[in-house]
Amino acid sequence: MRFTIDQVRAMVAAGVIEKNAPLQLIDGELIEMPADGPRHRDYTNALGVWLFGSLDPGRFVVLPQSTLELSEENGPEPDWYVFGAELRTAEVRGPDVLLAVEQSDTTLSFDLNRKATLYARFGIRDYWVVDLERRRVHVHRDPTAAGYETRRVFAAHEAVEALLIPGLNLRIEDLPRVGG
Repeated sequence: MRFTIDQVRAMVAAGVIEKNAPLQLIDGELIEMPADGPRHRDYTNALGVWLFGSLDPGRFVVLPQSTLELSEENGPEPDWYVFGAELRTAEVRGPDVLLAVEQSDTTLSFDLNRKATLYARFGIRDYWVVDLERRRVHVHRDPTAAGYETRRVFAAHEAVEALLIPGLNLRIEDLPRVGG
């Protein structure tokens, strides 16, 4: 059975689904996500410090682990997404996202394939997958209906520069508290 975001919200309101259940809606399918482990939480903290410390809140909105409404049947929850502060959260769609980031510990294949295809299909122009195990960043750009035309992998010591946010760059080895 395929669901819509409104149907999922109604199920949460009726108590059929727990309010904070680790679920994402992708192509009408409810997908259960694994619980975050310690490494994922360490990266969440480090990436949050980096993003919030690097971006002017008057110009950008940074949302952690929040539903991104791409369509009626697509409400994934990227670990992070950034958009311009002139937009309200409810107005944001794929092309409005300036940067989407997934932190992948146990979901690397899912994030590099199914989620990448979804994000490309909805026009997210800069999508990063942080591979927590290998400490590298998979950067996806140039979205098409079939997926991303440009993919590049950056090692921990290499700087990744955001495509749509001038001056925002990341080197995994510079993040605090994520080990080596």
